[in-house]
Amino acid sequence: MVRLAMGAEPRFVLERCEIMRRGPSYTLDTVRELQAAEPGAMWFLVIGQDQYAGLHTWRDWRELLGRVTLAVANRPGPAQAPHAEVLAFAHRAVPLPMLDIASTDIRARVAEGRDIGSLVPDGVARYIEAHHLYQRPPRPQG
Repeated sequence: MVRLAMGAEPRFVLERCEIMRRGPSYTLDTVRELQAAEPGAMWFLVIGQDQYAGLHTWRDWRELLGRVTLAVANRPGPAQAPHAEVLAFAHRAVPLPMLDIASTDIRARVAEGRDIGSLVPDGVARYIEAHHLYQRPPRPQG
């Protein structure tokens, strides 16, 4: 579905290292692997404001923030303040259009038989429909 969502955008690359890795996969593991493959590149980690508030709970978050430039995207609703230690690390604000869309809402709409065409790219909507994803199981007759 990620490939379908990317479409023909030439600046996007589908990276599969997280699904190829055995066991739990943490963001820091992915960053280390990507940096080893592209040692001269500048790396940004884009997260939502909601994740920024809880970043201090991530595995080895200090090392992670030492390896990347953190870019925080605004999210709908009131912004929660990040942990004081996280604030000590530089970050950039990413002004994005405020879209109040959550994956759980999209899956719920599919389960209810409602249209998601305005919420996901056309190819993704077709894939979800063709593969009967996120649908509620039929109720037993009786």
